[in-house]
Amino acid sequence: MNFYRLFILFFVFFINGLATAVQARVFSFKDETFAAFFRGSYGLSQLGSSAFSESSGTATTQFDKSVTYDLSGELGVIFSLQEKVNIRLGFEVIRPQVLQGIVGRNASGTKYFDLNSTILIVNPEMTFEINVYRQPQSRLFVFAGAGISSLSIDNAYTMTSAGTSALGVGSHTEKIEASRVSATGGMGYEFQFADTVTAVLELGYRYLYVNEMKYKDAVTAITAPSAQKGDVVLNNSGTNRKLSLDSIYFGLSFRFYVPAF
Repeated sequence: MNFYRLFILFFVFFINGLATAVQARVFSFKDETFAAFFRGSYGLSQLGSSAFSESSGTATTQFDKSVTYDLSGELGVIFSLQEKVNIRLGFEVIRPQVLQGIVGRNASGTKYFDLNSTILIVNPEMTFEINVYRQPQSRLFVFAGAGISSLSIDNAYTMTSAGTSALGVGSHTEKIEASRVSATGGMGYEFQFADTVTAVLELGYRYLYVNEMKYKDAVTAITAPSAQKGDVVLNNSGTNRKLSLDSIYFGLSFRFYVPAF
């Protein structure tokens, strides 16, 4: 995580170092071609229990928690190619809802395990924005983008004696990784917030479908009693485990416009 901290510190000093360049300027989109930004989003996740239900054995049919949302944060820069087109380059981190103390049971209600499930997605991306309406201090745009998403999942199982007996393994942690192309699309509204700072409201859709994952480390898991590092992760039926991390999301960002270099 030291890389992420250094990236954030660089971004903060970058903004601070350019602060004097934005003094006494009359803001108008027709004159602005470069900005640094940070963005946050809240998404309605489709994951549910799929990150762990297919790793918990066919005898485990009841889970008391599921993923319903995801959060993200992004840092980056944006610049204009012409009056109607902007390019956004960002480094995004997406965190689906972290679930602690998930209880897994069989059909009759016997407890098999407690489970902590965490997912992290790192997503450098490029996004194109097309202005469909623009005034000096506000604009409406549509956008489309793509990124290279690196996914990491940790499923930490604490087994009960009944669970070990039924599923054949003791307490363990599945560490899983994958890399896939992601895509986004939607629309946004940007308006002057203060001086040369703007705020942006976004409504978008994120597409991220993972059809193959691999183990980070060797593990004795429920669906793979002798999994080795780099082995393909399987689900309860013995086929490749798949995940849909698609979500509708709502975003808020702030952009800090500075004179182009």
